[in-house]
Amino acid sequence: IYNPELLERPEIVVLSKTDAMEEGEVKRFQSFMEDHLQKKVLSISAVSHHNTDRLIDILFKASEATKVSNVS
Repeated sequence: IYNPELLERPEIVVLSKTDAMEEGEVKRFQSFMEDHLQKKVLSISAVSHHNTDRLIDILFKASEATKVSNVS
């Protein structure tokens, strides 16, 4: 069941498991996704901890922004 309110929520696009890819592959795939989605794509790897801190910061900020907007 689709909820139209989901369109109002922040969207975070993540390319994961980048530790299993060559650096050039990651860049090509990330660029492809950004071009087609017209959104910024964050590449991460839980194994190597690449950008995991950045993702946590982004998620925290998004959750804080959502809390503020839901209060009013």
